[in-house]
Amino acid sequence: MSINLPAPVMTTPFQPKLGFDNYALRSLGWKARQILIHAAKLKLDAVLFSDFDVYESLADDHLRDLKLRADDLGLTVYAGMLSICPSSVIFDGVQAATEVIKDNLSRDIGPVGHDFITLGERMRDRGFKKGLVDEVRVFERELSSLEMLASFDRSKADALFSKTASGLSSADRATLEEYFLKTQCAEYTEGLARLKTARTELVALLDAQREIMVMQELPSPKKAFVLFRGQY
Repeated sequence: MSINLPAPVMTTPFQPKLGFDNYALRSLGWKARQILIHAAKLKLDAVLFSDFDVYESLADDHLRDLKLRADDLGLTVYAGMLSICPSSVIFDGVQAATEVIKDNLSRDIGPVGHDFITLGERMRDRGFKKGLVDEVRVFERELSSLEMLASFDRSKADALFSKTASGLSSADRATLEEYFLKTQCAEYTEGLARLKTARTELVALLDAQREIMVMQELPSPKKAFVLFRGQY
């Protein structure tokens, strides 16, 4: 027996909305109104505001005016982040699968950030304004994947030690080996220290050389398209 469904009254093709996140324009220091105008000039459909500072004010009247302005420009506004942290690779104590798209770094890029920890604030805005941080942990070395899992759910990490040798998968063995090397093997730690020293000396040697910037052809030609102005 089959079920006969009624024919749809009208079908329309799916049309995805084109837009951008204000985070992509953060270096310009623009606020919501400027971003909306820019999106309209590019003939986009939507804008995602992913932080509070971009609004300038969270008053109801101000937000309502922004919504009306977006409607006038034919834009849909989305608010909020699409993930807990856009740059995080650890979720629930387990490292997520990542893919390296480009890795063409050939020189030292110098220190990034500062040698101190700042909570709830960043240079562009107030960040986590009037928020509360329940717990902060700072470690003196890189944690193994097993230790990261234990920091989230110790019972899951302990369960790995209760397995017999025959019951360990190849992934389990790799996890335990990493834990042993990073926590129990003095030779491994000493080797890392020697490697760091050697890399520091190499960077110092390269930085001392006089350089001139040159162009280099890509291994394979990059795709290029001719677009009309405003159609991106």
